[in-house]
Amino acid sequence: MRNILSVGLPVFNEENFLEETLVSILNQSFSEFELIISDNNSSDSTQKIVEKFSKKDSRIKFLKNKTNIGMINNFNLVVKESKGKYFMWAGAHDIFEPDCFKTLIEEIEKNDFQVSLVFSDVGHIDGEGKVLLKHKSIGFDTVKSNYFVKNFTLPFRIKNSGDMVYGIFQRNYLLKTKLLSQMLWPDVLLIYEVSSLGKVKKINSPLRWRRYPGEYNYGRTVHVYNSWEEKYTVTTKRQRKAIKEKESWDLYLPTLVMTFRIVFRLGIFRVKDNPILLFWSFYFALIYLWKHKVALFIDFKIFFKYLFSKKKR
Repeated sequence: MRNILSVGLPVFNEENFLEETLVSILNQSFSEFELIISDNNSSDSTQKIVEKFSKKDSRIKFLKNKTNIGMINNFNLVVKESKGKYFMWAGAHDIFEPDCFKTLIEEIEKNDFQVSLVFSDVGHIDGEGKVLLKHKSIGFDTVKSNYFVKNFTLPFRIKNSGDMVYGIFQRNYLLKTKLLSQMLWPDVLLIYEVSSLGKVKKINSPLRWRRYPGEYNYGRTVHVYNSWEEKYTVTTKRQRKAIKEKESWDLYLPTLVMTFRIVFRLGIFRVKDNPILLFWSFYFALIYLWKHKVALFIDFKIFFKYLFSKKKR
């Protein structure tokens, strides 16, 4: 059997929902895929669950990391181990409609393989599988946009990139990017990259159910924030811990880092292929900076507190 599609499933202590996720993947109507599961040194029964399924299904390729290599490295590892024409990340909490893979791949082929990424809207479920939200519209579609309109509107249209990256990529397009970077909101940068390489197609129906377990307190605020600044500060602090074990200055200036990486990734690194990309990269970066100017101001406040705290140690 040919592995037309590679499905990458990074996992870490996912015993609560992993079986249900695996069943929904392995029972897809489109069956020509490999499932690459990378266990980031889990301490629960994740490995036993995967081994139970792998004995019954030869499409599963199981990788066990000897140490926890970090979430982003684990996500990138499954891409590097993939061999399919197409690639898809799968969330270890999520459930997929039976025709999900088939529908997404058909959209790529229907558009003469000019699509770098195809994704669908999502629904939300809780820890018990109860529907919380039947249909959430996410992301954007550039299939009908010409080159100028696509690029001009791109920085204003990017949203829900964290959901978009769980669509299906043409693997040759994905490998032209730097994959997910060690930074805050790496999904945003990746969507910028794949959008500049090809067209993006959206399916306006929920083919994936995103799970919100009870501890996330879906639908109500776990903590009442006094201001947007406080919420942003708490969120970025949590993300810094999830990305790197050791603190580094770049994680305290995420808005500025994103701005420069947009210029380098989309412009400077690709200027030999197409000089006009340098112009578009500066345009994307300036719009991004303008849209996140308040966040930039907060970043500098947090950064200087970080510097002062280091001096006192």
